Amino acid sequence: MAVDAHLARQPRAGSLGPSKKLVTDLLAAHSPFGAVFLAFCKPSPAYGSGDLQVKRLYDELQNRQP
Repeated sequence: MAVDAHLARQPRAGSLGPSKKLVTDLLAAHSPFGAVFLAFCKPSPAYGSGDLQVKRLYDELQNRQP
């Protein structure tokens, strides 16, 4: 199960991958990090991501936003 979850979260050619896509979608709806983190943890507990991992994605994707 853990290996399947790890493989499923890897980006495919030309895509962000499920974790980054979820954070991108959440950025559109919730801008503060706390709201994004709580919303991220609800549908994706299998990723096992902590707040620092999600914060890194959040910062990376927020800096890419126009």
